[in-house]
Amino acid sequence: HQAALAVLASSPRIHFLASVDHIEAPLIWDTSSITKFNWIWHDLTTFEPYTVETSYENLSTETKEIGPRGVLHVLASLTENAKGVFRVLAEFQIAESIMDTKQSAEMPYNSYFTMCRDQFLVSNETTFRSQLTEFRDHKVIQSRHAPDGTEFVFIPLPSSTLETILESM
Repeated sequence: HQAALAVLASSPRIHFLASVDHIEAPLIWDTSSITKFNWIWHDLTTFEPYTVETSYENLSTETKEIGPRGVLHVLASLTENAKGVFRVLAEFQIAESIMDTKQSAEMPYNSYFTMCRDQFLVSNETTFRSQLTEFRDHKVIQSRHAPDGTEFVFIPLPSSTLETILESM
């Protein structure tokens, strides 16, 4: 695979951007591959303890859900509007749990979009969908489809945890 990528990278119209966290990174490729890739090396050592650098590993794609620390980390990197999109769903789920209804605390996609648009957090469905994709990629928000095709969206965390996250935002 490396050889095929190196051939692609040698094309003047194809560019690769990569990050390597390995002490012997320059030794991973042979001279021919390095020439084809034409890497530009930048040392971006953080000097943080290794425990800090690896503290976000719970964001792995292996897990189906994310913990509160992971959610806060994801939210810290997002715009205020994106945080608002999260807040709308979290507040809905908290309110539903307080009402103690027999229904689950899932919000219909259309209602969620309408609430976010009405609060000027998103201007169109494409923007909203891209926000949801970001949250889904990091396991912050999940969705399911009902038998009638309705999409429901939810945060896979208990209300008490959502309250703590909202207080920390």
